[in-house]
Amino acid sequence: MPWRIGHVDVDGNSVDDDVGDDDDDDRMESLSISASSGNMSELKARLIAEGKRLAKEVFPVKVMELDQIYNEIKDLQLSQETIVSLQSHIERELQTSATADERRGTQKGDPRLTLPPLVIRENAMAPNKVMVGIIERLKPHMDSLNEHANKVRMWITLQVPKIEDGNNFGVSIQETIIDEAYTIEKVAKSYRESGGDYFFYRARMMSKIVKYPEIADYKLAVYEGDSNELQNQIILCRDLRDFYTKLHDLVIKNLQRLENPRSDNISSLY
Repeated sequence: MPWRIGHVDVDGNSVDDDVGDDDDDDRMESLSISASSGNMSELKARLIAEGKRLAKEVFPVKVMELDQIYNEIKDLQLSQETIVSLQSHIERELQTSATADERRGTQKGDPRLTLPPLVIRENAMAPNKVMVGIIERLKPHMDSLNEHANKVRMWITLQVPKIEDGNNFGVSIQETIIDEAYTIEKVAKSYRESGGDYFFYRARMMSKIVKYPEIADYKLAVYEGDSNELQNQIILCRDLRDFYTKLHDLVIKNLQRLENPRSDNISSLY
């Protein structure tokens, strides 16, 4: 294969000068790198500003909102009349003259039994409206806590200086609060993911009541499930409030160290 010397190869043939093309490619690559660096700098600056704003301005508002909800629901008690009304409600909705034994016989395929079908009106087996209202009210706060803890964690992470020997007390403070924010983020996520467990349990118990309305324990199970979930939601609301309070307090008390972990003059230690 011919090799190039200047603009003429060894066979005496002229060749095109491609140095200009190489320069253009290098220039484009340099511009691309500069643009990417600029975008990254803008992203970091935005994350830092947003995390600091959340911790200083938004967290106190969230604490007050959750404290208000907590004070509204902490003394709620589900009425014992739920059990009695549930019994009469089921009896009204199940429009059939068949006994429980006959229904079970039909379900087992007994050909001697001819029974009218169960007729249940639309939305007859409604959920507990009190519980649905509380859960729907707290759901956005679970989502926002997860998002806010993540942003605060990123803000502090981006303030961590490069690894060096000595004068790392401020860095250890940063790492402690980063770990705390990450823990809160995971807890908020787990709260959100477990939200459907209560409804699944209640639906299962209600289906048992429809099938076996004469068994009072199923109605008691629904009532106890509602009562337990009410207490769980009260505790959840308190935890959400306390998580925001704790993270805000940690940030405000250590704000100088978070932003300038190695700002102290070494000579001032002596």
